[in-house]
Amino acid sequence: MKKEINREKEIIKVGSIGIATNAVLIVFKAIIGFLSGAVSIVLDAVNNLTDVLGSVITIIGTKIANRPADKKHPLGHGRFEYITSMLVSFIILGAGVTAIVESIKKIIEPNEVSFNIVTIIIISVAVVAKLVLGLYTQKKGRALKSETLIGSGKDAMFDAIVSSTTLVGIIIFMAAGINIDGYLGALVSVFIIKAGIELFISAVTDILGKRADASIVKEMTDLVIEKFPEVYGVYDVFLENYGPDKITGSFHIEVSKFLTADDIDLLTRKITSLIYQKYQFIVTVGIYAIDDKTPEEIELKNKISEICLGVDGVLQLHGYRHFKEQNVINFDIVKDFKIKDNAKLVQDVRAKLNEFLPQYNYIIVVDTDVALTE
Repeated sequence: MKKEINREKEIIKVGSIGIATNAVLIVFKAIIGFLSGAVSIVLDAVNNLTDVLGSVITIIGTKIANRPADKKHPLGHGRFEYITSMLVSFIILGAGVTAIVESIKKIIEPNEVSFNIVTIIIISVAVVAKLVLGLYTQKKGRALKSETLIGSGKDAMFDAIVSSTTLVGIIIFMAAGINIDGYLGALVSVFIIKAGIELFISAVTDILGKRADASIVKEMTDLVIEKFPEVYGVYDVFLENYGPDKITGSFHIEVSKFLTADDIDLLTRKITSLIYQKYQFIVTVGIYAIDDKTPEEIELKNKISEICLGVDGVLQLHGYRHFKEQNVINFDIVKDFKIKDNAKLVQDVRAKLNEFLPQYNYIIVVDTDVALTE
């Protein structure tokens, strides 16, 4: 709980810094924009206003996300942060669309603009401020595992680029008298819309459920195999995100069928404890039992694995079991995402097996490549 409270306070702190910084920039940019008649500067101020609204929503969303678990939400409210990100993306997109409409109007009917050295100084300060804010917010976002903060940080970096472009336009106008204000406003709008789309896609991906980080999965499975010699393989790794600090999941381990129930109970307890201590993941461990003592059984399993992995679209075989009395062999195959027809894949695998080992009946289950460990 302490970790969650600290995280909440840190996100609120970062959000508050963003609000204060952007509020100051809004005032100065709005004044300069209206006095100079430059739509690009006014739209830059509007962009900062969306940042303020985004920070406010981030703070509110963080407070909701950190509510304790209840009967309706036994795994907490952590995913509300992803809804927060989506709301922020809508605000950014709305501002971007409005901005590009106004910019097009200014391109069609340009208005008179006027700038001075004070304008250049203030916009330059704004560029530096947004760069520092962007770097700080992204750094804290990565440390706190907050996609919303990371998105806000990237948006701040885009703002710095946009303000730099506006600054160039001002210098060009003061030096050569060429008014490109409407075009700069359109460019600002494109950056705003791009940031909104990226944040929206990221939020939707988190809500739908995304593939676990392959490097984390490999590191975790390698750790289990290294620490526990009884484990021959780790399969069916499934990690579900219920918020940045709430990861639950499951996986199967392949062990000797000659272990006792007491051996397996102790082993799985040690594994779940290790995973929690190392990653703070709450996992359930299932068992695949194999014959690791009978030479002919080991040879048969290896042969079947070799044949199956030779079929296009098969990435892995696990969950192997030979039922001698029924002459049945049961196993799972993990398919490549390019395979759309599961029945056809099973048919191809069975045909290949029957070509070399026709004496067995095969029960084949197709698994999805959620997070391969090999």
